[in-house]
Amino acid sequence: YCQALREMRCEMARMANSTNTTGFMDSTGQGQVLAEQSVMDTWQGQYSAHVNYIKDCFGYSVGASNLMSDRKARIKVNYKVSKEYVVKEGQEKEGICLAIEYIGTMEGKSSTKCHQHPHFRQTSCPAQCPETDSLEGCQR
Repeated sequence: YCQALREMRCEMARMANSTNTTGFMDSTGQGQVLAEQSVMDTWQGQYSAHVNYIKDCFGYSVGASNLMSDRKARIKVNYKVSKEYVVKEGQEKEGICLAIEYIGTMEGKSSTKCHQHPHFRQTSCPAQCPETDSLEGCQR
């Protein structure tokens, strides 16, 4: 998991420096977070607040895909940018927090407030979003 997080952060930094992806959508008109059924069952059960955050604050759809292989998840920012990763059993929270971090970075929303879910990133995903003085947004 730590290696995947390092690779994803490196990729996010590289892409943020080379391409502005903000405002782009995939062919469905919105970003998507897809996961293999067992991962999605856990996310929609234990981590439903995280799922709702992704939907409400980023406007992404979230759902299971029978095309995903065992324990995989995919974040589709737009038709060009997507990230697939493995969500290990017992690390489902880290997996969905990783999706929140990735989307926030790629959409340029890491430092913006989400009025529907105030302080959510800092309290629910502190490893991916260190607490700021205002408790809003994420600083890297």
